[in-house]
Amino acid sequence: MAQLDLTHQLAYLRERLNMARRETRRAAWRFFYKLHLLTERSLSGPTWSYEQILNVANANYVPSQYEGNVLLIRAKDRPPGTLCDPAFGWQHIIPNLSVVEIPGNHTDIFIEPNVQSMASAFSAALRTSAKKELAFVP
Repeated sequence: MAQLDLTHQLAYLRERLNMARRETRRAAWRFFYKLHLLTERSLSGPTWSYEQILNVANANYVPSQYEGNVLLIRAKDRPPGTLCDPAFGWQHIIPNLSVVEIPGNHTDIFIEPNVQSMASAFSAALRTSAKKELAFVP
């Protein structure tokens, strides 16, 4: 943080506070859901929203390993101070994961000329996949 200017420091802190707020809300709903399971009291009503149902489902979901080929396209430009796992945590369940970074940020990767880079990455992945499929034909 010491290397960032004041504007980026504040943006970073704001994002961290938002993340903490979301995690606190998720933890609270996990607690209330477990309490619901123990007491069998209804959670219906205005306090039980779609977002809260998704939070409970997300907390209880355990992904299984996927053996297929997956292409993950990442935007190269990220906010200053953002530390991010290149595979966004997917490498432990997707052994055949290919990660490609293309120019742009989360929004402008869909605008020319960046979209051309994305199309090239897709084309290359499809060609590679087709070659692998042909190699397994008896």
